[in-house]
Amino acid sequence: MDGVELITRLSAEHPGVAAIVLSTFDDDDYIFGALRGGAVGYLLKDCSPDELVAAILRAGRGETVLSSPVAARLHITEGTVKNHVSSVLRKLGLRDRTQLALRLTDRRA
Repeated sequence: MDGVELITRLSAEHPGVAAIVLSTFDDDDYIFGALRGGAVGYLLKDCSPDELVAAILRAGRGETVLSSPVAARLHITEGTVKNHVSSVLRKLGLRDRTQLALRLTDRRA
């Protein structure tokens, strides 16, 4: 089994685990596959120990963690972001981003 399959199975069987991928692969297919599979973070193995510890702490708080080189390859346009936000609002039956923020805040409390 490869890392993407492992993350997918881990996320399905243990949804409370915040999985971070630590890899040498800086490949879009692998990165997106891991994130779609449920990973909350993706770091390259050349990150510093401090970066790794900070990433683990951030993932534990529910944040998404991407190393700088990985994040740079994920560049998307403002229009794409707006389309994704609109899709989330529609799926959740919410009017606007304020309602979405309030809903997410309620879930964390």
